Amino acid sequence: MKSKAATAMPFLVAFLVFSCSGGQGTSNIKIKKGPMPEGARWTGTYYTNWGTMELSQQGTSIVGTFGDRNGVIEGTADGNLLTFHWSEDAKSSLTSTKKKVEGSGVMMFYVIKAGEGKIDEHKVEGSWGYGSETSGAGKWSGYKSSKDIKDEQRLQLIGGGGTSKSTSNIAGDVDSDYVPPPQAQDKKQTDDLDDIPPPQPE
Repeated sequence: MKSKAATAMPFLVAFLVFSCSGGQGTSNIKIKKGPMPEGARWTGTYYTNWGTMELSQQGTSIVGTFGDRNGVIEGTADGNLLTFHWSEDAKSSLTSTKKKVEGSGVMMFYVIKAGEGKIDEHKVEGSWGYGSETSGAGKWSGYKSSKDIKDEQRLQLIGGGGTSKSTSNIAGDVDSDYVPPPQAQDKKQTDDLDDIPPPQPE
């Protein structure tokens, strides 16, 4: 993280506003708590301004890594909002003992609809600070790997029992031809060539 003093003032998450650059100019992203977007999940790979971030979710608990200095994230998800603690190796140290720097942060998950025939963009936007401060030192923003978004789509289709094109409005779900593999009970009802007995000698 950039080494500068944290000058954060207390804030309400619901009113924290960032200025972020998009493909069509500058827009304001308001960080506020809400439900997780349908079909989305925190688990996955993100490409952020603080390096590649890998997150894994179990219940409301989130753990992960980031950057190239042994960065670690541990936090709690509440819908689309992640409140976390971070730590990483200090940029340089004159001693042989590795020093750590650490702090806190808050991050919001949101989806930008890309339009018909395209995969929606899954993004995160947030802030970080030192110690117990969740802001004041900089922004933390990025986007999720499109491979992970496609995996989320498959998981939702399998979980929902879909066997053909889905009509639900989820990320990456534009005329999806994904068909889940047959279940054991379904296979008995199909004309699978593997089930044809070998010819008997006359």
